[in-house]
Amino acid sequence: MKKLFILCFSAATAITYGASACPGINGGSAGGVGVSATYAANLVVLAGVLQNDTGCNVLVTVTPSAQTVISNPNAAISYDSGNDDVLVGVVNNGSFPITSVTLSGTLPIFGFDGEGVCQPGWTFVGGGTPCAGATDPARYGGPGVTFSNISADLKSGVANFGNGGIPPGGTAFFSLEERVNSIVITLPTFPDHYFQVRYASNLTNGDSVINISNTGANGAPLAGPGFGAAAGNTCVNVYAFSPDEQLISCCSCLITPNGLVSLSVNADLVSNTLTGVRPNSVVVKLVNSGASAAFSGNTCTNSAALAGTAAFPLAPGLIATGTTVHAAATNGFAVTETPFGRSTLSPAELASITSRCANIIGNGSSFGICRSCTSGGLSASR
Repeated sequence: MKKLFILCFSAATAITYGASACPGINGGSAGGVGVSATYAANLVVLAGVLQNDTGCNVLVTVTPSAQTVISNPNAAISYDSGNDDVLVGVVNNGSFPITSVTLSGTLPIFGFDGEGVCQPGWTFVGGGTPCAGATDPARYGGPGVTFSNISADLKSGVANFGNGGIPPGGTAFFSLEERVNSIVITLPTFPDHYFQVRYASNLTNGDSVINISNTGANGAPLAGPGFGAAAGNTCVNVYAFSPDEQLISCCSCLITPNGLVSLSVNADLVSNTLTGVRPNSVVVKLVNSGASAAFSGNTCTNSAALAGTAAFPLAPGLIATGTTVHAAATNGFAVTETPFGRSTLSPAELASITSRCANIIGNGSSFGICRSCTSGGLSASR
């Protein structure tokens, strides 16, 4: 599946090609036109290095919380003196690769006519060859960028980013023939989802347990955990809520590929609540993240407060089950075990739970920090 973010252009800032997501065209010509005087005047150069993304007429930034920010760092309507071609930069500060963007305009933005950014004849701030490795035959796409699904009227199409997409922390650039009106950024979602939710009830009548494993979706050591460097390690970030929506505890657990860890709700999640109150039922949310950007870390310190950032990117590979206590049909209580429900994590929810957890860690005087996982699984009745 893919998650779509639909937006229209307006204004803001972001990261780098040297110090700009796009190269800055400062001279030369292509297709019979030169550089726009306004565009060239708007380039900010410090010690020969382009600054503040001012090579980009349009900049699209994906934030760590999967929001999008659109800006016009170079306010010129075009980089060429014909006042039609625009340079677009994409900055990925999110947690997943960006594989493509869908573009549309009221004018034929794909009506390429030989004035693209990678057309021979342009010169760039700082010299060099920013288009080295570009393969777009029309020379409008930067390195790794190709175009597809171009409509018959040339007003819409798709820019594709090769080599697995724009990685977290990476950038790409391309040019278009006219100003674009809208863009759809596609981000992947995963069947073994990084966000899962479950409840546990009747805690005064018995314990509930949570068993969690790392499926190896992010890699694994070739010869096993005792040989070579760590690979595929994840942090499962745990957030426990009382029925009145208060976050009462949070913590994180390091899980290696194919490992199994467990939590007791009574002993680990509600024994040291922020409020000092032990609720009779809780909602438990799990957010899976990499143990470092390379999934090679051996600690999850503060990851529950930083999940979704570059240090702890959201990741697939989470599988979890939990038990809860129910009143039995006859006298007494019974225990049932079911998988956690795979859920949609909105940017607002991610920001809320991580910031509240950060406040617990920073200001709770150790209250509200749940005990971390223990190795191995727990049975339905402890």
